[in-house]
Amino acid sequence: MAPSLPVGFDDIQTAQSKRDRLVNIIAVVVDALAPKPSGGSSYVSTFTLKDSDFSSAAWNGLKIRYFNNNETHVPAPQRGDVVLLRQIRIRTYQAATVGLCTQNDFVPWVIFQKAPNPRLSPTDIYAPQYSKAYCYREIICLCPDRC
Repeated sequence: MAPSLPVGFDDIQTAQSKRDRLVNIIAVVVDALAPKPSGGSSYVSTFTLKDSDFSSAAWNGLKIRYFNNNETHVPAPQRGDVVLLRQIRIRTYQAATVGLCTQNDFVPWVIFQKAPNPRLSPTDIYAPQYSKAYCYREIICLCPDRC
């Protein structure tokens, strides 16, 4: 039996069908650009997430565009990392369906970095505006009855 997603999370295909709705997702980064100035007053991080069909092209995943005026508040995942995003809105942006976070949105995130050595555990990176305790209690908690 294949593992299932935690309660309250959507797989990527389902999330893509929920335009103008908030979703919780946890998936693997298959493509990522380093955060950069957006051309306006904010910074933008762009990355693509997939939770299945890893052999197909990266553009088949869900592209995430995460904007914030503070560069340290923008996630900077690498290919192979696992990203957890809570309450990101699925929108149409530049004629594509994307997970879009603007400066005014509240979208907590955690990155579980791919371990360089398979015998080591992955490391986690939290959005700096949240305490580690908050991240464990509110963001990472995948089993609410145990947190």
